[in-house]
Amino acid sequence: MKSLLLYVAFVMCLVNWECGNREVKEEKFVIEGQVENCNTFMKVAVVDIEKGKEREIASTIVSNGAFRLEGKVEGHVMGELRFRKGTVDFVTVKLMLENASYQVKMVSPEEVRKTDDVFQRRQMVSVKGPKGQEELSEYENEVWDAERDLNNKLKASAFSWVGNLPEDSVKKANAEIQMLEAKFQGISESFIKRHPNYFVSAYLVEKELNTFFQYTAEEQQARLRLVENNPDTVRVNRMKRVWPGMLKYARLCDYTDFEVQNVKGDTVRLSELMTKNKYLLIDFWASWCGPCRKAIPHVRELYREYPKELQVFSVSLDEKQEEWKKAMAEEKMEWMQLRCAGEMLRDVAMGYRLSSIPYLVLLNPEGKVMCATNSVDDVINQLKNALKD
Repeated sequence: MKSLLLYVAFVMCLVNWECGNREVKEEKFVIEGQVENCNTFMKVAVVDIEKGKEREIASTIVSNGAFRLEGKVEGHVMGELRFRKGTVDFVTVKLMLENASYQVKMVSPEEVRKTDDVFQRRQMVSVKGPKGQEELSEYENEVWDAERDLNNKLKASAFSWVGNLPEDSVKKANAEIQMLEAKFQGISESFIKRHPNYFVSAYLVEKELNTFFQYTAEEQQARLRLVENNPDTVRVNRMKRVWPGMLKYARLCDYTDFEVQNVKGDTVRLSELMTKNKYLLIDFWASWCGPCRKAIPHVRELYREYPKELQVFSVSLDEKQEEWKKAMAEEKMEWMQLRCAGEMLRDVAMGYRLSSIPYLVLLNPEGKVMCATNSVDDVINQLKNALKD
């Protein structure tokens, strides 16, 4: 009996030793922060920004220059810490959220007000946290200049639609944006390749995996392989589950057939109208869409420049046939005109991820989707590069 008691005592000691030396995993995140000389009302919120859907997790008010936020997340989640005055985000910084402790410091609101540059304001907030946060900071430092240049150019060109700028200026601005986007993307991809086990790398790969018609299946699969041993197993497993369903939205995937109405009111399928051995441009538009009608002259230029290589279909989303036909007459569109509305639109929206117009889809002669975009310039570049080859 004495031997049994000694054995039990020994086992209990082992258990207690193991528990005492095992790393304790936090069950919630805690963000403690200080704001220098904060004499004004300010709200602080933590927002989940995963997959483009914002969800406020926790919020509080800065009191006597300090604040504390608590909440819980599953795994690692990309979020933002937002300092708000009224309904306006005063300063915003990224967080790689996990159930751990964070320490935040911000300079005085008066100092922040001295600049309107969101990037300079971001530098006025320091965040210390777990390994995932350190990795995120390393990534942000690396892409900082490229991201800022791209952001500034996008802001400057945002007025091109309403500012009635000359066409050459708009084209030049779009070309500069594409160049800056390519630069930013190149730096980001280089970072992922050098740090495939960073939590932020897995986030970036998943973000690109959820884009449509941007990358081939082979390119996406190569990205997924880069992070397959990433410690963010929740995200990696989620990507592996989603991957098969995303193949139908990969660049150079097979086109989706759908029904349309011709000018006579007959219902036909897209496949019945396609000509073999030709590229096909499908321009989704509507009579009430100003940007769509502004893009029509560019579609006309493509139609006239490549009569032997390219078919062009304009597919109106107008509900009322008379409005469609009136706009057709006004725009003098001499290429094939079709309409897709009501129940017909469902297959198009799902097959091509159509959510806004103008929306242009370019198919190669084999019926593969080369691009699906809101920009005519993207189509022009894709077509010219393809015909060069």
